[in-house]
Amino acid sequence: MDSQPSPPESPLCGPRERKKGLRGEVLEARAALPSAQRHARDQALVTEVLRLVDSRGPRAVAAYSPVQGEPGGGYLVRSLLSVVPEVWLPVSGADGRLRWASCTSTGELRRGRFGIDEPTGPGTDSLPGDVELLLCPALACSLDGVRLGRGAGYFDRTLASVNRDRCGIVALVYASELLPELPAENHDEPVDGVLTQEGFHVCLPDSGVPGT
Repeated sequence: MDSQPSPPESPLCGPRERKKGLRGEVLEARAALPSAQRHARDQALVTEVLRLVDSRGPRAVAAYSPVQGEPGGGYLVRSLLSVVPEVWLPVSGADGRLRWASCTSTGELRRGRFGIDEPTGPGTDSLPGDVELLLCPALACSLDGVRLGRGAGYFDRTLASVNRDRCGIVALVYASELLPELPAENHDEPVDGVLTQEGFHVCLPDSGVPGT
Protein backbone atom coordinates (compact mmCIF):
# COMPACT_ATOMS: atom_id res chain seq x y z
CA MET A 1 0.00 0.00 0.00
CA ASP A 2 1.31 3.46 -0.81
CA SER A 3 2.47 5.70 2.00
CA GLN A 4 0.51 8.89 2.49
CA PRO A 5 2.17 12.31 2.15
CA SER A 6 2.98 13.80 5.54
CA PRO A 7 3.11 17.59 5.99
CA PRO A 8 5.96 19.05 8.06
CA GLU A 9 5.13 19.49 11.73
CA SER A 10 7.33 22.51 12.44
CA PRO A 11 5.34 25.41 13.97
CA LEU A 12 7.55 27.76 11.96
CA CYS A 13 6.23 26.27 8.73
CA GLY A 14 3.01 28.02 7.67
CA PRO A 15 0.19 26.57 5.55
CA ARG A 16 1.63 27.87 2.29
CA GLU A 17 5.04 26.28 2.91
CA ARG A 18 3.48 23.03 4.08
CA LYS A 19 1.27 22.90 0.98
CA LYS A 20 4.27 23.49 -1.26
CA GLY A 21 6.10 20.57 0.33
CA LEU A 22 3.07 18.32 -0.02
CA ARG A 23 2.69 19.19 -3.70
CA GLY A 24 6.24 18.05 -4.31
CA GLU A 25 5.65 14.78 -2.46
CA VAL A 26 2.47 13.95 -4.35
CA LEU A 27 3.84 14.83 -7.77
CA GLU A 28 6.97 12.77 -7.09
CA ALA A 29 4.88 9.78 -5.99
CA ARG A 30 2.65 10.04 -9.05
CA ALA A 31 5.65 10.23 -11.37
CA ALA A 32 7.15 7.12 -9.76
CA LEU A 33 3.99 5.05 -10.19
CA PRO A 34 4.53 2.26 -12.75
CA SER A 35 2.47 2.75 -15.90
CA ALA A 36 0.49 -0.48 -15.56
CA GLN A 37 -0.41 0.31 -11.96
CA ARG A 38 -1.45 3.85 -12.87
CA HIS A 39 -3.69 2.61 -15.69
CA ALA A 40 -5.33 0.09 -13.36
CA ARG A 41 -6.02 2.81 -10.79
CA ASP A 42 -7.41 5.16 -13.42
CA GLN A 43 -9.74 2.48 -14.76
CA ALA A 44 -10.96 1.67 -11.24
CA LEU A 45 -11.43 5.36 -10.46
CA VAL A 46 -13.44 5.97 -13.62
CA THR A 47 -15.62 2.99 -12.73
CA GLU A 48 -16.39 4.78 -9.45
CA VAL A 49 -17.07 8.01 -11.35
CA LEU A 50 -19.60 6.25 -13.56
CA ARG A 51 -21.22 4.70 -10.50
CA LEU A 52 -21.57 8.14 -8.92
CA VAL A 53 -22.98 9.62 -12.13
CA ASP A 54 -25.46 6.77 -12.39
CA SER A 55 -26.63 7.26 -8.80
CA ARG A 56 -27.06 11.02 -9.19
CA GLY A 57 -28.32 11.12 -12.78
CA PRO A 58 -27.08 14.60 -13.77
CA ARG A 59 -28.01 16.00 -17.15
CA ALA A 60 -24.79 18.03 -17.27
CA VAL A 61 -21.39 17.41 -15.66
CA ALA A 62 -18.32 19.65 -15.53
CA ALA A 63 -14.98 17.88 -15.31
CA TYR A 64 -11.36 18.30 -16.40
CA SER A 65 -8.94 16.85 -18.93
CA PRO A 66 -6.32 14.94 -16.89
CA VAL A 67 -2.68 15.67 -17.65
CA GLN A 68 -0.03 12.94 -17.53
CA GLY A 69 -0.19 11.16 -14.17
CA GLU A 70 -3.40 12.87 -13.04
CA PRO A 71 -6.25 10.69 -11.69
CA GLY A 72 -8.63 9.55 -14.40
CA GLY A 73 -6.01 9.55 -17.13
CA GLY A 74 -7.22 9.10 -20.67
CA TYR A 75 -10.37 7.32 -19.52
CA LEU A 76 -12.18 10.11 -17.69
CA VAL A 77 -13.49 12.41 -20.43
CA ARG A 78 -14.19 9.59 -22.88
CA SER A 79 -16.20 7.68 -20.27
CA LEU A 80 -18.22 10.74 -19.24
CA LEU A 81 -19.09 11.46 -22.86
CA SER A 82 -20.55 7.98 -23.16
CA VAL A 83 -23.09 8.45 -20.35
CA VAL A 84 -23.77 12.17 -19.78
CA PRO A 85 -25.80 14.34 -22.21
CA GLU A 86 -23.65 17.43 -21.55
CA VAL A 87 -19.97 17.49 -20.57
CA TRP A 88 -18.25 20.81 -19.88
CA LEU A 89 -14.48 21.20 -19.65
CA PRO A 90 -12.37 24.16 -18.50
CA VAL A 91 -10.37 26.51 -20.67
CA SER A 92 -7.58 28.37 -18.84
CA GLY A 93 -7.79 32.11 -19.29
CA ALA A 94 -4.90 34.55 -19.19
CA ASP A 95 -6.61 36.35 -16.29
CA GLY A 96 -6.19 33.37 -13.96
CA ARG A 97 -9.79 32.25 -14.34
CA LEU A 98 -11.43 29.28 -16.01
CA ARG A 99 -13.89 29.55 -18.86
CA TRP A 100 -16.08 26.55 -19.70
CA ALA A 101 -16.78 25.01 -23.08
CA SER A 102 -19.01 22.12 -24.09
CA CYS A 103 -17.27 18.94 -25.25
CA THR A 104 -19.01 16.38 -27.46
CA SER A 105 -15.99 14.34 -28.57
CA THR A 106 -12.37 13.84 -27.49
CA GLY A 107 -11.47 14.47 -31.12
CA GLU A 108 -12.28 18.16 -30.75
CA LEU A 109 -9.83 18.71 -27.88
CA ARG A 110 -6.64 20.72 -28.47
CA ARG A 111 -3.69 21.53 -26.25
CA GLY A 112 -4.23 24.78 -24.31
CA ARG A 113 -1.91 27.28 -22.67
CA PHE A 114 -0.66 24.87 -19.98
CA GLY A 115 -0.48 21.78 -22.19
CA ILE A 116 -3.95 20.68 -21.07
CA ASP A 117 -6.48 19.39 -23.60
CA GLU A 118 -9.29 21.93 -24.00
CA PRO A 119 -12.47 22.16 -26.12
CA THR A 120 -12.20 24.41 -29.14
CA GLY A 121 -15.85 25.47 -29.33
CA PRO A 122 -17.47 28.61 -27.93
CA GLY A 123 -17.47 28.87 -24.16
CA THR A 124 -18.92 30.71 -21.21
CA ASP A 125 -17.26 32.77 -18.49
CA SER A 126 -18.96 30.88 -15.67
CA LEU A 127 -20.11 27.35 -14.95
CA PRO A 128 -23.38 26.72 -16.84
CA GLY A 129 -26.48 26.79 -14.67
CA ASP A 130 -27.60 23.25 -15.54
CA VAL A 131 -24.38 21.59 -14.30
CA GLU A 132 -25.30 19.41 -11.33
CA LEU A 133 -21.95 17.75 -10.68
CA LEU A 134 -18.45 19.24 -10.84
CA LEU A 135 -15.53 16.78 -10.86
CA CYS A 136 -12.38 18.69 -10.01
CA PRO A 137 -8.70 17.70 -9.96
CA ALA A 138 -6.65 17.68 -6.76
CA LEU A 139 -3.24 16.57 -5.56
CA ALA A 140 -4.72 15.54 -2.23
CA CYS A 141 -7.84 16.02 -0.12
CA SER A 142 -8.57 15.79 3.58
CA LEU A 143 -11.45 13.92 5.16
CA ASP A 144 -13.17 17.23 5.95
CA GLY A 145 -12.97 18.47 2.35
CA VAL A 146 -9.83 20.59 2.18
CA ARG A 147 -8.47 20.34 -1.34
CA LEU A 148 -4.81 20.67 -2.28
CA GLY A 149 -4.47 22.05 -5.80
CA ARG A 150 -1.41 22.96 -7.82
CA GLY A 151 -1.32 26.48 -6.43
CA ALA A 152 -2.45 28.60 -9.37
CA GLY A 153 -5.94 29.12 -7.93
CA TYR A 154 -7.91 28.45 -11.11
CA PHE A 155 -10.25 25.88 -9.59
CA ASP A 156 -10.55 27.65 -6.23
CA ARG A 157 -11.98 30.67 -8.06
CA THR A 158 -14.48 28.44 -9.84
CA LEU A 159 -15.46 26.59 -6.66
CA ALA A 160 -16.11 29.88 -4.90
CA SER A 161 -18.77 30.75 -7.48
CA VAL A 162 -20.61 27.41 -7.51
CA ASN A 163 -24.19 27.29 -6.24
CA ARG A 164 -23.89 24.27 -3.98
CA ASP A 165 -27.65 23.95 -3.65
CA ARG A 166 -27.76 22.68 -7.23
CA CYS A 167 -24.21 21.45 -7.93
CA GLY A 168 -22.15 18.97 -5.93
CA ILE A 169 -18.36 19.32 -5.97
CA VAL A 170 -16.33 16.11 -5.95
CA ALA A 171 -12.52 15.90 -6.10
CA LEU A 172 -10.76 12.97 -7.76
CA VAL A 173 -7.60 11.62 -6.14
CA TYR A 174 -5.89 8.29 -5.61
CA ALA A 175 -6.68 6.54 -2.31
CA SER A 176 -3.26 7.32 -0.81
CA GLU A 177 -3.96 11.03 -1.37
CA LEU A 178 -7.07 11.12 0.85
CA LEU A 179 -5.54 12.33 4.12
CA PRO A 180 -6.77 12.85 7.69
CA GLU A 181 -6.04 16.58 7.44
CA LEU A 182 -4.41 19.21 5.24
CA PRO A 183 -3.16 22.77 5.83
CA ALA A 184 -5.70 25.33 4.62
CA GLU A 185 -5.73 29.04 3.81
CA ASN A 186 -8.67 31.44 3.76
CA HIS A 187 -9.09 31.25 -0.01
CA ASP A 188 -9.26 27.43 -0.08
CA GLU A 189 -12.70 26.20 -1.10
CA PRO A 190 -13.82 22.84 0.36
CA VAL A 191 -15.23 20.01 -1.71
CA ASP A 192 -18.42 18.12 -0.89
CA GLY A 193 -16.92 14.71 -1.51
CA VAL A 194 -13.82 12.84 -2.61
CA LEU A 195 -13.74 9.95 -5.06
CA THR A 196 -10.84 7.51 -5.22
CA GLN A 197 -10.35 4.18 -6.97
CA GLU A 198 -11.56 2.58 -3.72
CA GLY A 199 -14.86 4.45 -3.46
CA PHE A 200 -16.63 7.63 -2.39
CA HIS A 201 -16.12 9.69 0.77
CA VAL A 202 -18.62 12.36 1.84
CA CYS A 203 -16.89 15.46 3.25
CA LEU A 204 -19.86 17.81 3.70
CA PRO A 205 -22.84 15.65 4.73
CA ASP A 206 -25.43 18.30 3.82
CA SER A 207 -24.21 18.62 0.22
CA GLY A 208 -26.73 16.16 -1.21
CA VAL A 209 -24.00 14.31 -3.12
CA PRO A 210 -24.86 10.61 -2.83
CA GLY A 211 -22.37 7.97 -1.82
CA THR A 212 -21.86 4.68 -3.57
